[in-house]
Amino acid sequence: MSKRSTIDTEFAARARAGHAGVWLALCAIIVVLAAGCPVSAPTIPLPRGVKGGPAPVNTGETKTSFYTFDQILNTLAAWQQTYGPKGANLAKVVKIGESWEGRPIYAIKISKDADQTDANTPDILVTGGVHSCEWAGIETVMHMAKHLLEDYKKDDYVRYTVDNSEIWIVPVVNPDGLVYSRAKDDNEHRLWRKNRHPLPDGHVGVDLNRGYPYKWRLEGDDPRKSSDDAGGSDDPASRNYRGEADPSDPSKPKVIEKEIRGLIDLVDNPEHRFVLFLDYHSFSEVILYPYGYVRERMQKDFDTYEFLASGMTGLINRNRGLLSIAQKLTGDLGDVGSRYSYSQASMLYLEVTTGSGIDFYYGARGIISLGIEVSPAFTIRRFTYGAGFMIDPREIVPIGAENFHAFLFAADWAIGPPYVKETVVEQDGRAAFHSMQKPDEDLRAQVNTNKLAKGEAAVKLVFSKPMILPPERRIVSEKDEGVTTLKLVDTAGRLHRFIGPGYWTKTTYDGDTFVGVVSVFADSTFDFARGAVIYTASDGIGFVPDLDPSTPPVYMAGEGLWLNYERDRYSRSPVNGAELAGAAEERRETPAVPEGGGRPGSD
Repeated sequence: MSKRSTIDTEFAARARAGHAGVWLALCAIIVVLAAGCPVSAPTIPLPRGVKGGPAPVNTGETKTSFYTFDQILNTLAAWQQTYGPKGANLAKVVKIGESWEGRPIYAIKISKDADQTDANTPDILVTGGVHSCEWAGIETVMHMAKHLLEDYKKDDYVRYTVDNSEIWIVPVVNPDGLVYSRAKDDNEHRLWRKNRHPLPDGHVGVDLNRGYPYKWRLEGDDPRKSSDDAGGSDDPASRNYRGEADPSDPSKPKVIEKEIRGLIDLVDNPEHRFVLFLDYHSFSEVILYPYGYVRERMQKDFDTYEFLASGMTGLINRNRGLLSIAQKLTGDLGDVGSRYSYSQASMLYLEVTTGSGIDFYYGARGIISLGIEVSPAFTIRRFTYGAGFMIDPREIVPIGAENFHAFLFAADWAIGPPYVKETVVEQDGRAAFHSMQKPDEDLRAQVNTNKLAKGEAAVKLVFSKPMILPPERRIVSEKDEGVTTLKLVDTAGRLHRFIGPGYWTKTTYDGDTFVGVVSVFADSTFDFARGAVIYTASDGIGFVPDLDPSTPPVYMAGEGLWLNYERDRYSRSPVNGAELAGAAEERRETPAVPEGGGRPGSD
């Protein structure tokens, strides 16, 4: 493929083949023994009984149903035209590198005012196609990009996510491998895993998920032989070949592969603040977190990873359960029997993995990192014969949809806690208190009389984000969501309680507003600017509002805490039962992270 100089000339004017259908039901997940594309899988499509094995479970895969590399380039170009600076200004296509064969590697940045860079806005990196045989991962991240752009004006949660983060989606990290995997209908091509780096001994390819310069080789692993390999292979013929060792330091690679060099350069750019990395693969239906190179679990961020992984799997499985009911009612494709699970990466395989992306971005760059292995579920049969990489085209959209819900949850966490943008206390139609709050700015009280008479007072709270989410995107239960308690505390410490009616008057992104009525039992003085308004509130994932947005919260990976998350007046037990206590309580300097439910391991 020849190199071209600009986006307009690089992207051929081809139409994207449409996706349709319903997700195919597959069997439940079992213990995962290994990952990656088998070396000796039978020819595709596989006749029953070839090489002594049964045919793959999925025999409906057709190449025309999946993105080609050129179609991906064309789609990015179309999005740039429609949603770029000359359009909605929600997208910007950026070339971040080139492959060994000279193909461009593009990221699409999706954010409000995408042509601008805000160093204070959290950045999220999403990748697909690290392993070229894993077409489902590529389809999943393209689905995400499509719906972040197309749903921006009609989905409040999508709009909040795009407006408050900078999302960098790299659909194909390994373009050479993808092109090779589509070149012929045989196992040598379709199940090709590595890049196409020409090696000195005549072999081709390095496993990009074993080539990151972090814990690349473990102590005691001799680069001169492959019999003691741990986590990656020194055999150039292996599907897990990690690359050539640095002669002066065999614990490091001699060359950082071009494909991942571009990703590292993007993350290291000081104009960005990456806080979350999501790497999409197939297959196994499991969400993985660091570390892969060691069995022992991390200390500081374990609760955070459990919260994120359990939350994402919970949303996928909840969405999957709804689909299962619909399929039973319609008789379409049978039951959905499998469920996603989550695990530390080193617990998934028989051996540890070294030089992986999630270990590098977490261990070397301090970014919370997760690897998502999408459908189908793991079975020995699928692994042995490569059938797990050959999904039915009808599964493409359902796999993308269920993972999109999980992505929004993770992105919500990365953006951080909500805050109250506006507070209004009124009595007899006149404002007793009216304050406005913006990030990085001090609270501005436009009206503050500090007095209320005996009777009723109306309190309005306008939050920075959608606080009520649809069921498929909700982690906290519906009864715990929104504002469940509203009180006023006067300067004498007396509580004036909520009497109702309390209701959400608006649930759109521009003004997620709660109005409640409080009974004021006596003429009283209130210090509104110092926390006289007391409420119980949480967002859809369990965050309580930040009390001081003038210092926006930042998660400190490696320390397991949110810096500048002023939530001292909240009592967190459980996480979504928090309540603002009083202005007199002292602030905690190192508040804990939100907790998540669920249990580790496979279902």
